Amino acid sequence: SSKVPEMDLSKTTLAEDYPDIEISMNEIDLNDLNSLNEIEPQNFDSILILSPGGTTIEEMDAYVISLLIRIRQILISKSKKWPKLITEVMDSDNIDIILNSGVEDFMVSNQFVSQIMAQVSEEPLALDVYDDLFQAEGSELYIKPASFYFDFSGKESLTMPYGCLLYTSPSP
Repeated sequence: SSKVPEMDLSKTTLAEDYPDIEISMNEIDLNDLNSLNEIEPQNFDSILILSPGGTTIEEMDAYVISLLIRIRQILISKSKKWPKLITEVMDSDNIDIILNSGVEDFMVSNQFVSQIMAQVSEEPLALDVYDDLFQAEGSELYIKPASFYFDFSGKESLTMPYGCLLYTSPSP
């Protein structure tokens, strides 16, 4: 049994929902290179590193960067093919450091949240879209050419208010 009862409950629920998948949860010290080496990160398809809670943004990014350095150290010594490395960055000033650590994708948390808040403050109806997209049951988003829905007839672009788009788009 783990030190965190929620982990045991999550594992039990996942095992019931997905009986054909072997699920294991291990508690390790990610600051210890030997412990990190034991989970064999070189055999993963992808590694997602989220920022831990912390008192400052600098502290959270420092933890992520030091973990990336340790993972990279293992990958350099053990593998020619690396898993896809994805990480969360709290301070956009640290992006260059993160990219030099072999990360392929990153998300700048404060910028992402700020952009959503700015959009919602300008257009409150956008909150309904974000609520739907971020629901736990998941959503699908399809991007289709505008010409599927609008007649451009020799025009390169169209200007239309947001509310008109709601009324002119075909129902699914």
